[in-house]
Amino acid sequence: MVKYANLQTAVVVSPDYYNTIFSVSKIINTDGSISYLGRIINKKYFDGFELKQNVAGTYQLVKMETDRVIPDCSQQ
Repeated sequence: MVKYANLQTAVVVSPDYYNTIFSVSKIINTDGSISYLGRIINKKYFDGFELKQNVAGTYQLVKMETDRVIPDCSQQ
């Protein structure tokens, strides 16, 4: 079953890098153009990287704070 026909996603978990997660998605926009979205994150570290398109149309990895992406679900 395909929930979104315009979305393809790959997720890689690397045990060699303390289970760091790399995810990348290909999005086919309504006008037929293609966009990409991705992240490199690890719940053990405060920062990660996000794949973003800049104004020139090229993609670059931008450093981000993972506490804005990964909620803390620990019980107090």
